[in-house]
Amino acid sequence: MPLGDRYDERHFIEELGLLFAAIGKPRMMGRMLAHLLVCDPPAQSAAQLVRALQASKASVSTTSRDLMELGLVERVAQPRDHKSYYRVRAGDFSQLIQRDLDALSQFSSALCRALEHMEEHAPDRTARLREVHELYAFLEEEIPALLARWEERRRSL
Repeated sequence: MPLGDRYDERHFIEELGLLFAAIGKPRMMGRMLAHLLVCDPPAQSAAQLVRALQASKASVSTTSRDLMELGLVERVAQPRDHKSYYRVRAGDFSQLIQRDLDALSQFSSALCRALEHMEEHAPDRTARLREVHELYAFLEEEIPALLARWEERRRSL
């Protein structure tokens, strides 16, 4: 997006919204996460989110719940204020990748079972399955080491 000096928070919010939509997530989820990553103050009420994102109360409510379920956002209270506020959970993005790794591991196991079956019953039809299984087995092996390196780096910052 060659916007030069014109790039601002609104562009980031919309860009992340489009990226989330491209991976099959609600666009609003990306928009809200982006806003919460850059907003000041870092904790925002539902009303503030409605105004900032020009969204409906229902959309903000649903999206905040979805982001909390993913572990990316948490609800917090402010002193002497009865409203709920939402903010990005610090340091929890690696947990999201860990959850994805768990799903990747399950997919890899399913590929392994299918490959074993296919090699026994139709060995001439295993090439594509073997290639995908090898990729997932590689990722399953390498990602935990990357996450460990990230955690080590994060602790040293």
